[in-house]
Amino acid sequence: MQKYIYLIFLFTICFNKPVSAQLSAADSTFLNSIFVEPVYINTQNYPGNWLWYKSVDSLSELYQHINDSYPFPDAAFFSAYNGIQINNMQADSLVNQEIALFNVANNAALFDSVKNPFRRLYFTLNNISAKSSAFFDSAQSSNPQKVFLVINGSGDNALTRSVINQIDYHNYNCDFRTFLKQYGDVYIAGTANEDQRAIQFNFKKLGRYYPNMPTYLQTYLNNAGTSMGYNKLIELVAWIKYLKSRYNEVIVLGLSTGGSEALWASLISEPHAALISSGYSILNDTDSASVAINNYFYPNIFNYFNKDSLLLRMAGVQTRFLFTLPQNDNAMSQLDIDSSYTQNFFASLNNVKHYYNYTQHSFPPCSAIDSFIHYQFFSPNNIPENNVIKHGIKLNNPFKENLYLEHSFQGKIRVTCYTALGQAVYHQTHNQKRISISTNHWAAGMYYLLLTNSSGDIVRQKIIKE
Repeated sequence: MQKYIYLIFLFTICFNKPVSAQLSAADSTFLNSIFVEPVYINTQNYPGNWLWYKSVDSLSELYQHINDSYPFPDAAFFSAYNGIQINNMQADSLVNQEIALFNVANNAALFDSVKNPFRRLYFTLNNISAKSSAFFDSAQSSNPQKVFLVINGSGDNALTRSVINQIDYHNYNCDFRTFLKQYGDVYIAGTANEDQRAIQFNFKKLGRYYPNMPTYLQTYLNNAGTSMGYNKLIELVAWIKYLKSRYNEVIVLGLSTGGSEALWASLISEPHAALISSGYSILNDTDSASVAINNYFYPNIFNYFNKDSLLLRMAGVQTRFLFTLPQNDNAMSQLDIDSSYTQNFFASLNNVKHYYNYTQHSFPPCSAIDSFIHYQFFSPNNIPENNVIKHGIKLNNPFKENLYLEHSFQGKIRVTCYTALGQAVYHQTHNQKRISISTNHWAAGMYYLLLTNSSGDIVRQKIIKE
């Protein structure tokens, strides 16, 4: 019965399409030359509401779709976090309904039959309204405290590929979505003109990467000062801001170009942690190919995020960064690994670590991601223990139900408590000089207390729960 309902639905869609405006031969030739990439679903064989935009039927509609997809000027990114106003987040109803209908009609499990997998985030920046997208998969546990925002690498329809195809390059070393769901909710960030957000014509998507670089789309956006790269970064900042308002801990994971985007967006929005996988080396600053490619998508990005400015910015945020590079990936990455260029350059930062013990241009193995999630890369044993009396700190140590502390630091203070194995059990910022921490859910035993202020002063102390 369900299959018959689906056939009726398809019949209705096919025979109730609006009549398109007639394109001139020249306009049709032009559109066919720039719409060259595949859409994520074969809409010719499976018509319906898979995509946000219908096929363009005029040049004016093409430009309207581009302007709607990339509305923000490049410079808006650098003050985006404070300026963004979140309106709401909701299910992407039409796309989700189409996926559900497809699964029923074909006895299929597209997107692993995740209920309502796609989400839309509505937000405003500088009086410009916009919407972003993400794939959502809920944690295995109820009421999760952690959330993961995954930023894919480049390629056509990378979001849906990484979800549907377990041997996609994102998953070579770890089925990242299945693994992350053990610990929290998972959002995979969408991108304008990709997946369900494709700008389409004649069953093709507007080209981002070929036939030539820069593509027509890149040139158009860069001339308008609304580049695709900065618009994506603004969307990522909006997601991080939204997620920080809903979860205790926000962890960003980016791969390849998504790794660089995870780094830059994190410096603006300060999530709790950011994994920069196969996506950054300080050699990027001077490698001509890297500079050219990055400038296609993020014009003059290294004027703002060169290695020296990154060092200063990372020293001033509480976010923990893990940089990973695989062995035998490309010549520049291997040179960085062998000579420890990036590792040595950031060696003075307590919130930056590195991991190179894996292969494949992909996220690192699940074991490394697990250590990253639980802060074991940032073990308290790596931080010298200071005399708490010197900093005016008083503790009820040992303690039973509540841990009380007083301090003389100026301004905000970040308080983190770890188990002896390096797992964070408490992580909050406080303005008060006197702090009370409930420890009812902690097991008895030894912990590490870590206090950090905005000047980078660090106090580490062993504490005992009886």
